[in-house]
Amino acid sequence: MKLTIHQPTYWPWLGLLDKIAKSETLVILDSVDVSKGSFQYRNKFLCQKTPKFITLPVNVRSRIKFDELKFSNDNWRNHQVNLIENYYRKSNNYEQVIQSVKSVYFDFPGENVNDFIIHTMKKSLDWFGIDVKIIKSSELNITGSKGELVHNICKSLNASAYVSGQGAKNYMTNEDYLNFEKSNISIHWQSFTHPVYCQAINSEGFISGLSCIDMLFHMGFDQCSRVFVNGNL
Repeated sequence: MKLTIHQPTYWPWLGLLDKIAKSETLVILDSVDVSKGSFQYRNKFLCQKTPKFITLPVNVRSRIKFDELKFSNDNWRNHQVNLIENYYRKSNNYEQVIQSVKSVYFDFPGENVNDFIIHTMKKSLDWFGIDVKIIKSSELNITGSKGELVHNICKSLNASAYVSGQGAKNYMTNEDYLNFEKSNISIHWQSFTHPVYCQAINSEGFISGLSCIDMLFHMGFDQCSRVFVNGNL
């Protein structure tokens, strides 16, 4: 079983979807601290030919857990949708996509920030045709940090392979690699080349690294659902 692990991410970018598509199980790492200024509760979108952040209004502070996050604006749904509408109103597939995006916000029950962020991840996976089993780390009660935590999660779920982004090389230690080897868990390092697609509202060159819904607004659901067929771009 190929497993990947990633923290909750608001409307994830294509690189994260690619990593998940190359896996069979996704563990959403929501049992750790929120990283201020990260892509966990915000992401980049195309606004007037420029990448700009849209950020969920939440009470981020040092050493806060995902289940402690609260919305700091009662009108957060309308605020987020209005920004997305303004950014993508002139995109090729605006009318098709905006209604589905709106439903993500207005059909979501309650005010749980962590669950809503995960909700945007699940919708992204659905729209891009990525079918994986999803488990939240907060449901596993597994301890450790960095590479140790990753190994412990993989071992507890009987993973045969761990699909990892290149960034993990910055914190994986020799001991971590040895633990994976002892547990007979291979590490598959992700190789990702960002696809270039027509950003009709941008005439000044392609901008990569945006939220996946940028591709949806420009390419439509049908084409996006085939991007990660068989886990490959």
